[in-house]
Amino acid sequence: MKPASARARNLQLGALLREAGQTHDWLARAVNAIGAETGRGLRYDRSAVAHWLAGAQPRGDTPHLIGEALSRALGRPITPEDAGLRSASVDTPGWLIPSDPVAAVVDLLHTDATLDGHAQLRRSVYHLDAQAVPSWCAVLLPPQTETAPGRTWFRVGPEQISAAHHMTAVFAAADRQFGGGYARTTLAAYNADELTAWLWAPASAMMRRQLLAAAADLVALSGFKCFDRQENGLAQRHYLAALALAVSAEDPIRYAVVVGMLSQQAHHLGHQHHALSLAITALKSTGELAPPTTEAFLHTQAATVCAALGHHHDAFGHQRLARHHIDRASDQPWGASNPGDLAYYTARVRTFNRDPSGAIHALHTALAHYPATYRRSSLLTLGALANAHLDTGHISDALATIRRFLHDYRDLCSARVTAVLLGLISRLQPLRHHNVSNTLALALRLSNPGEPDAAHPAATVDARAEDIAAVRSSPGKP
Repeated sequence: MKPASARARNLQLGALLREAGQTHDWLARAVNAIGAETGRGLRYDRSAVAHWLAGAQPRGDTPHLIGEALSRALGRPITPEDAGLRSASVDTPGWLIPSDPVAAVVDLLHTDATLDGHAQLRRSVYHLDAQAVPSWCAVLLPPQTETAPGRTWFRVGPEQISAAHHMTAVFAAADRQFGGGYARTTLAAYNADELTAWLWAPASAMMRRQLLAAAADLVALSGFKCFDRQENGLAQRHYLAALALAVSAEDPIRYAVVVGMLSQQAHHLGHQHHALSLAITALKSTGELAPPTTEAFLHTQAATVCAALGHHHDAFGHQRLARHHIDRASDQPWGASNPGDLAYYTARVRTFNRDPSGAIHALHTALAHYPATYRRSSLLTLGALANAHLDTGHISDALATIRRFLHDYRDLCSARVTAVLLGLISRLQPLRHHNVSNTLALALRLSNPGEPDAAHPAATVDARAEDIAAVRSSPGKP
């Protein structure tokens, strides 16, 4: 690195920082926070910003993080080059329907299926302005073609559509029971091999729309698994790819579900105003024609975000609508809510409304409704219940709940659940005089990724503990 005296000052970065009306401290904190959204444990301070302003070039992905921080502050996209920084890779923010959605999705899936490709993609920056997606009525549908570029010897028919739906159900069930880290690479390989071959195969217009819709489910599920692993930039890439597929399939219901998942992610990361905008966009996109459990998912998401923003009247209104849809439901497609989810979200709303007793009652209701295979949902609920007991000073109830949590946690591969565990550990540390030593010791052992344990895949799959701890630990959709 050149000595400071030999470097030209970065006047562009200084001008943008002044335009935003922010300080060196603010930029350092903003970069650290955005890094945490994608699992990075960054520790920049004002001295690092001073070096950047003096002309030093930050390493790795930091130029993209700086650009994203300034984009959020100024309300317009800022690239690393706009800030006078060199970037090692292209990471373009914003969402536009690709001119060739299939080619763009195939490229993403093939890259994600390789070790090197996934390692690069998982460090993608989460872009807040990419969340600005239109409601379905404002989407410009792409022209439909009779066939895709015929790169295979077969023609897509009902068998491929049925297989795609079946595999979505299989991977979704495994995800619920074992977490996003379980079989992620298997799903990535399936998408890169089978699914991309079908996307390139010739098909009638009707079969093509059905295949694109099924592909949207698989790509969105892959995005959700990345979200559960705290790989939020990569999760966002998959969600936006799934949106493009839903648009190409002319399917407003799938489009709304994915927008709802984007809202869930934004809420989890603390971007409540963006989360609310997305939740309302999702509800507008269905035209109230989605299956009842899908409408329930969208209303519970809107209720949670409204409560987080203090819009209590709107939160309870969405809750009532969600309960109405659950009561009239007869099926549960992927991406939908069930009675357990409804109770869990009710607890979230009660928590935001400072009603801990109501939240505790709703959490017990959620645990009673979740099937045994919904293990991640149950663990997130147990974590919320333990925190609620700690909030109300019921230490014995909290410890009993935490011991139940630890019993079920051992073979789960979910960074979100691990983040909840780390939060509980930090709350137990000051309570050693309450006979929590055994519980705390077990929690610390299970959360320590430095001790590989074949019975504990989370030790090798989840991100490092110090990185997870930097990310917000509030759970999203179970």
